[in-house]
Amino acid sequence: MNHASTQLAELETPIPSTKINEIAEIYKSSTLLLNVCISIKVYHNNVN
Repeated sequence: MNHASTQLAELETPIPSTKINEIAEIYKSSTLLLNVCISIKVYHNNVN
């Protein structure tokens, strides 16, 4: 049994859906921000 499996087995309660939604929102926000930054960089490179 690897370390990750051991940690998962030690979880007594499942992760609440609110926590999963919170993580999903953070992921979506950071992905959106990254895409905006990449778009600005590409635009800036094309203009110059």
